[in-house]
Amino acid sequence: MKQANLATAAGILCILSGIGCSAEKPVAVPTAVVHYGALRTVVPETGVLELPNVVTVPATLTGNIVQLYASAGAHVTRGQALARLVQIGTAPAEQSLAAQSAVAKAAAAVREETRSLISDTYLYEHEGIARDVLMHSRARLEQARISYEEARKELHLLQNDGSLVRAPFDGTVESTAAHPNDELRPIEQGDPVTAGQPLFTIATHDDFVVRARINEQDLSVIKPGQRVIVSGEDFGDRILAGRIVALAPIVRRSDDPSSTARHALATIRLNKCFSFMRDGMAVDVDVITHDERHVLTIPLSAVRHTIHGSYVFNVRKNGVDRANVTLGTRNDTKVVVQAGLHAGDSIIADPIPPPSP
Repeated sequence: MKQANLATAAGILCILSGIGCSAEKPVAVPTAVVHYGALRTVVPETGVLELPNVVTVPATLTGNIVQLYASAGAHVTRGQALARLVQIGTAPAEQSLAAQSAVAKAAAAVREETRSLISDTYLYEHEGIARDVLMHSRARLEQARISYEEARKELHLLQNDGSLVRAPFDGTVESTAAHPNDELRPIEQGDPVTAGQPLFTIATHDDFVVRARINEQDLSVIKPGQRVIVSGEDFGDRILAGRIVALAPIVRRSDDPSSTARHALATIRLNKCFSFMRDGMAVDVDVITHDERHVLTIPLSAVRHTIHGSYVFNVRKNGVDRANVTLGTRNDTKVVVQAGLHAGDSIIADPIPPPSP
């Protein structure tokens, strides 16, 4: 942007005010050159970094930890033993009955998770749920199958042979559970456990995704496949690119009880991840809703409007004239000119200040 010469500026003020030029004091007026460029519109939202598949692995019985085979940060494979537990104080006959009951419950769990996976697969194929929901359903079925196989083995083990807790899939142990009586100390060999008590949290090796809350007022312009720019206070000057891969079919109310806003959850797959990224980091999300690369653009502040249309002031060598324009897409600062101007034209960029008294 540059300044129009003082004589031209005074002429503009004369035209607008209808006062003789000699009575006007010259004022420098900002101008802009019409040129080809890019125009992008974005919708700002907020989001959180998450690993797409995180599962908590519980204790399979009430007893004690005999051995721990994995700790936080360990890479494990599906079926790998994480810990061995032993049930204390149970008679052999009672243990056999308990093991038989465990087999029956595990089989019922497999049937239930199978039905759930069939239902979720149908919903996913009809765009009723996001892909990560389907992946969670598959992981639960795999865990149920592993639990069933373990229950069958348990039926043939003696009391002191114990029970193995295994990894449900290939992944990384994110954390081990804290001791029930000391949150600062992780569980260790010899500690008592209760059936169902969380022992390990395991995440798949997949890259991070962003869960973004899309305000219901923005849903009319948001759709899967749109490009996204992700940044954050913890990212420094790094900016990540990604795309929306899923958009929840339902809108939920905000967690803030004082807010009436509603939102839909969007899942964003990132093109690249960095080693410093952690599960739960807050991020800023800009969803690109429109992106034109080679269009004539002018400052939005240069446009005047009447009931007959829009116009700008075109600066010529010998003065200023009014140019009617046809406008296209706009963002907060710029607007596309479809007709009425040419590349290289000079226009008044800001509203004309009022004449001095």
